[in-house]
Amino acid sequence: MTEQRILVVGGSGVIGRSLVPLLVGRGHRVTVLARRDESARAAEAMGAQPVRGDIFAPDTLHAAAVAQDAIVHLATRIPRTFPGRPDDFAENDRIRDEGTRHLLAAAESAGVARVVLQSIIWVHGDHGDVWVDEEAAPGPRPKPTPKP
Repeated sequence: MTEQRILVVGGSGVIGRSLVPLLVGRGHRVTVLARRDESARAAEAMGAQPVRGDIFAPDTLHAAAVAQDAIVHLATRIPRTFPGRPDDFAENDRIRDEGTRHLLAAAESAGVARVVLQSIIWVHGDHGDVWVDEEAAPGPRPKPTPKP
């Protein structure tokens, strides 16, 4: 496989902490967008190059995107309590909406043709302490709207 230059946004998060070492281990040059010092240190510990930036600061995204072959968007802010309140998802929604628009604009302006975006959907609902795997039926299902 040819070495790729890959920018990972959200590289110090739950998924990033697994993905970044895998990419580095396969010989890719990985850059991690780091908003805080601890994120920069985490990137270095995984073998990646940190670059300071913020998904809500378009100028920093453009600078980070220049000369990249691909961008992986893992940034998220899922609340720690589930299901929580709808307002608990406000920051996550802002990342997904505003942050993603900024990141896509930076990719386009820097000439990055490949962007990978992770997402999430709650297909199984809350099963409490019971493990749910691929064999579980989706649920809960929306209730049908009664016909007038």
